[in-house]
Amino acid sequence: MSFASETETTHPNILPTQNNQLVVLNAGSQLYIKLDGDNYPAWRIQFNALLIGYDLQGYIDGSISCPSKHLTDAPNVINPVYRHWVRQDQLILHAIVSSITATVVTHLGAVSTSKQAWDTLKIMYARRSRVHIMALKQRISTLPKGTQSMASYLQGIKAISYELSIIDSPLDNTDLVIYTLNGLGVEYREISAVLRARETPIDFSELYEKLMDFETLMHRDEPSRLDPILAMAHAASRRYHRVSFDNNSSMMN
Repeated sequence: MSFASETETTHPNILPTQNNQLVVLNAGSQLYIKLDGDNYPAWRIQFNALLIGYDLQGYIDGSISCPSKHLTDAPNVINPVYRHWVRQDQLILHAIVSSITATVVTHLGAVSTSKQAWDTLKIMYARRSRVHIMALKQRISTLPKGTQSMASYLQGIKAISYELSIIDSPLDNTDLVIYTLNGLGVEYREISAVLRARETPIDFSELYEKLMDFETLMHRDEPSRLDPILAMAHAASRRYHRVSFDNNSSMMN
């Protein structure tokens, strides 16, 4: 990224303009995730953060709208503010196109502004579809922890929750906690009961810490729990061999 002004030309990417600065976004070095159709949430986060950081988000959300092309008091003269807006908008559009894969670019063939491109991608990959929302909520409500680690399980829960937020159907904290606890196995029954019985609702970030700590304690206690089982197995094995030995001895006598 670089800034440009009429009097400053110290950077190779600086683009001079009359009174305002142009921001040049370098998708190759500033945007590490390319949109391929399956990673829209992650791509949107990084691109949106870049635009906010350089105060350019208004171009894609419509708050910085295109000014009049001609001056009011001189209809035949191009408005310099309009010219600047078009140049900046096209630089943002170029950054968007440069940060998506070739197969996705084909869907932007008819767009002419950065906002049109942004809205098209949102409709394609984060559309407010009732079926899609129901499928995500069904998935998060029935997602089991199974044999995966607690960190992987909670990451999966959070990923679905974030995807619902992206399509404007966020889960409230209570539902998120309930779905998380519902997916735990019987070995987490005790801590689940304690957390459900709390008078004050627990935040998901706190729930994350408590479940991770509980898993650590479980793994720490596993050897002590297994020792009696191994001892019983060895005792049973010794009894079996003892009985076999006694039987063989009787037959020999």
